[in-house]
Amino acid sequence: MDEGNNKLNHVILLDGDSSVDGFLGGKGKSLQKLKRDGFPSLPGFVITYRYLKTILDSPQLQNELRSFDEISHKDLKSLKELSKSITSQLESISISESFREEVFKVYDDLNLSKVAVRSSALMEDSSANSCAGCLETFLNVSKNELIKNIVNCWKSLFSLRSLYYLKSKNIQSQDLIMSVVIQKMAEPRVAGVCFTRNPVTSNPHEILIEAGIGLGEVVVNGSITPDRYIVDENFNILLIEVGKQDTMISTNSDGIVNEKCTFEESASQKLPDKHIIELSRIAKDIEKANGMPMDIEWALTEVGLIILQARPITTL
Repeated sequence: MDEGNNKLNHVILLDGDSSVDGFLGGKGKSLQKLKRDGFPSLPGFVITYRYLKTILDSPQLQNELRSFDEISHKDLKSLKELSKSITSQLESISISESFREEVFKVYDDLNLSKVAVRSSALMEDSSANSCAGCLETFLNVSKNELIKNIVNCWKSLFSLRSLYYLKSKNIQSQDLIMSVVIQKMAEPRVAGVCFTRNPVTSNPHEILIEAGIGLGEVVVNGSITPDRYIVDENFNILLIEVGKQDTMISTNSDGIVNEKCTFEESASQKLPDKHIIELSRIAKDIEKANGMPMDIEWALTEVGLIILQARPITTL
């Protein structure tokens, strides 16, 4: 399958102006706002949804997408068949040379090496929808693996899990579209999540932080017992619970690796008090800038705290 000829300008820098927000998807729009508001974040760019749309506009895929509107979210057999058909077709697409050149030019201009490739669906990370766990992220991606993983992000929009979730939310086929965020790969000492309102108790006066050693995916996906810190609205630390972390995920020249934590690493507080307070202040500023409680992914790197993602809390 060949997507045909396409115009250039499928790439938008994350520090671009707000007039392009509609092309970035939920995650891309959020990251651009973080940059625009002056919060510490990583350089990168967004592959807008326009390129994927030209692929999905083919007659064959349009027939598949129309069938999505007619399937019940309870009809798992039909959803599974539809997922298999669409992802198979996406695997066979021929990516145009002009698209490759545009992507690689921006990649080189930003002097990127290893990057994170993140799905950014248009309906994602809103106050109503999160798509959490449905869409793929690929870490420590090199230049020669970049295009393949952009396509893998597109495919994740049409996974069975994603289609089921989107049907349950009454999303229509016309909204099955995705941008892709490309960001410099963070190499954190510690990373995790921060909720500007405690999602466990719904207490609006408490900030909840979870932290683990290495990449924050181990915290996000629940594969470790993280440290847990609670901070009040005056930035006093109310609670420190140290979680026992046996393994961590880190990066090296070979890619993503799992490593054992030392006893000292496992038994120690992962994020120092001063960074707990600093992160809490940044998080409340992000909440104020967005006008709602926020779910924030963060990393502590050699240059300080970095905000990786911020989205509304949808579980309150």
